[in-house]
Amino acid sequence: MQKQQPPTWQVALQDAVRETNPGLIEAKIQAAEAAISNRIGAALRGPGFAEEQALFEALETIRTLKSVSSLGHGEQRGTASAGVR
Repeated sequence: MQKQQPPTWQVALQDAVRETNPGLIEAKIQAAEAAISNRIGAALRGPGFAEEQALFEALETIRTLKSVSSLGHGEQRGTASAGVR
């Protein structure tokens, strides 16, 4: 029996969460956000509650990544204070 692959939006989200290269993070975040939004659009036609909840939690993760990513860019330019410990 073949192992079921996770949905595309979950793969994109994990790629964004795991990305450590500042030059790639914004593109990964945008890709994940687009995949999540596309799936939400499709899910509105008949979502399962568990997936709907997971999708909205994924969007919250994207918001957090955007916030952290913008902080990281400030540190690279020397505009942010000392890093988070």
